[in-house]
Amino acid sequence: MEPAVRFTFGTHVPEDTVASWLSTIGACGIVRAVEGSERSYVVTVRRAGAMEYLKTLLSEGERRAVLASQYTAP
Repeated sequence: MEPAVRFTFGTHVPEDTVASWLSTIGACGIVRAVEGSERSYVVTVRRAGAMEYLKTLLSEGERRAVLASQYTAP
């Protein structure tokens, strides 16, 4: 099974910033919205090496207080 990561954007983050982050994170795999949530998404990593880039992006997003992430079991 492919690894997946759930992440949620803060309510203070503007829509255009969310769109930019989604576009960037989309380079790591398939991003889908979590049903019933307006700001939660799951990315499924499908390429070798993409997980390292994703971890870097999510760490930066957390450092900037843009998003919070949670790794799910593969």
